[in-house]
Amino acid sequence: MTRRLDCFIQYFVFYFTSVKIYFSFLLAEFLLDCSFFKFDLEKLSQLLTFEIYSYQRSHLL
Repeated sequence: MTRRLDCFIQYFVFYFTSVKIYFSFLLAEFLLDCSFFKFDLEKLSQLLTFEIYSYQRSHLL
């Protein structure tokens, strides 16, 4: 029972992180489409890299 619960929690956290990253991409596309916004792609890349790194680190420790 505990193993199933643990698997469910890991799946939920992974799904939530994936959705968060997906919406970050959608937000970036929206900001890039708006000509009055200047959005730095390098900062977005760093943000997404940090999100992925923190997810991996929390599950590998």
